[in-house]
Amino acid sequence: MILAAIGAIAAGCSDTPLVLQKRPRPNWPTQMPQPRHDYTTSNYQSYKTLPNAPQPTPAPTYQQPPVTYAAPQPQNNYTTSLTTPNVIPRSAWAKMSTNTRRVDQMNGINRITLHHEGWEVVNFTDTNTTMSRLQHIQRFHMKERNWGDVGYHYIIDRAGRVWEARPLKYQGAHVADLNEHNVGIMLLGNFEKQSPSNIQLASAQSMISSIMGQYNVPVHRVYTHQELKPTQCPGRYLQPRLVAMRRSGYLG
Repeated sequence: MILAAIGAIAAGCSDTPLVLQKRPRPNWPTQMPQPRHDYTTSNYQSYKTLPNAPQPTPAPTYQQPPVTYAAPQPQNNYTTSLTTPNVIPRSAWAKMSTNTRRVDQMNGINRITLHHEGWEVVNFTDTNTTMSRLQHIQRFHMKERNWGDVGYHYIIDRAGRVWEARPLKYQGAHVADLNEHNVGIMLLGNFEKQSPSNIQLASAQSMISSIMGQYNVPVHRVYTHQELKPTQCPGRYLQPRLVAMRRSGYLG
């Protein structure tokens, strides 16, 4: 008997008829129940009217300060050959004059190209060391490479000072076969190994924008060296900064 009963349970009792019976309907009250206590304003006060009730403190707000590339203020009373702040003329540092037999006329300006020095890491910011470095670059370009002058038109040091190099009326020697109409700007440092200083970037932005405005150069004609020729210049730490300036509208 026990085995038979277990077998019936395991089979699900499929042959057992289901009998439905009527249940009595619920007897719902016809009136709503009345409150047992009088919760009126005369007997109770709201939380806001309680004496000395603490008030909620509003959550503090935070605004992300905008990123700006502000032009640096001039550090010296140098005259300028271009309507932009803090341009030091080549007469303040250059030991050699332009060899006019080895240069070509610029014939107008319609593009700008950004470079890095790409030699060794630069940490100095003082004027004297910077001038010695510029003189070394000029001597190397003119004596070793037989160029008519420094290859770039402007050089920006780690302190953000802008130094006039080759005169703008002459083509530079900074992008092979693309020097005509092309202003060359170089930042001191090796940006494969180090990052440009913030003041360098600010001066570069100011300088590029000034040239764009004075010569009607559109932003899509502001390049880095590697965008025109196969090279690492201006380095992996400067290349994205120029791209960000163009995209963010900081130029012009």
